[in-house]
Amino acid sequence: MLETYNKILKFEKINENKLNDAINQMYNTIKGDYLKEKLTLIGAYYKLNGLEETFYKMLDKTNYIIGEEETYIIARNQIGVYVNPNSNGDFLWGFTNVDYDNKRYDEIIRYIVCGSIHKGKKIPEIKFFSNLIHETNHSMSSFKNNTFFINNKMFSKLGYMISEYPEGKYINMIFNEFYNEYFTDLITNQIIKFKDYNIKNNVIHSYLKQFPNELYISNGYLQTKKICHMIFRNEELNEIVKKTYYNANLLPIIDYFKSKNVDFIEYSKKMDNLYKLPFIIKSDEEYLKEKSLILTK
Repeated sequence: MLETYNKILKFEKINENKLNDAINQMYNTIKGDYLKEKLTLIGAYYKLNGLEETFYKMLDKTNYIIGEEETYIIARNQIGVYVNPNSNGDFLWGFTNVDYDNKRYDEIIRYIVCGSIHKGKKIPEIKFFSNLIHETNHSMSSFKNNTFFINNKMFSKLGYMISEYPEGKYINMIFNEFYNEYFTDLITNQIIKFKDYNIKNNVIHSYLKQFPNELYISNGYLQTKKICHMIFRNEELNEIVKKTYYNANLLPIIDYFKSKNVDFIEYSKKMDNLYKLPFIIKSDEEYLKEKSLILTK
């Protein structure tokens, strides 16, 4: 998997002045103390990649709940919601005053919950930062094409995942998480690369020193990534994902799979089923071939 990541995570050279301008703009805009350095860097990445408007919208509409406890404890105590005790972070969203008959609702409530403790131990800063990127990226993908109604049933979209509200039935969950992890690792490592530049903001410069110099791979959905990492070798698909993920636009994905004589929904179901199975396998490549999860170019 590391070899694959070394090939697909390509970092173009950044104009140093534009980078410093992006950092300063975000630093002067973002309020608060605890997340200031983290969100400044994440926001600078999004700005440099043409997602500034969505990032500001995300900041305005997303409640960050961060603390020095386990994520599930924070979620339970502060917003009364259950999340998996093994979770390092979670993105939670819901709707107010849903009117199924008239197919409308008032607003979407968004929460990002991240604890700095996991299984009783302090999470390393780079891991906590990566967890925050993962959940922020989920929120970033929840603003466009995010709801629709069919026969008095409401459906919400998070990137490529579609879930029925409020029952929680879903499709494309693992395909969505798989690529959200791809973005998580891409963004994390691009920000680590900021260390190669002369960062003029002293606070941000000092914060970046905490990060390792080597390639960082998040352990979110790690087993799924290990089994399915060969999908990342399909650069054509990766490019389509980059152009459609934040618009929650599945049609180009479905069309691409169709051009390869593959039914995307069936393919995605296999990925969802894979996540539910015990991970007792012969080898990653053999398992992929058995489950038809290699998509050829």
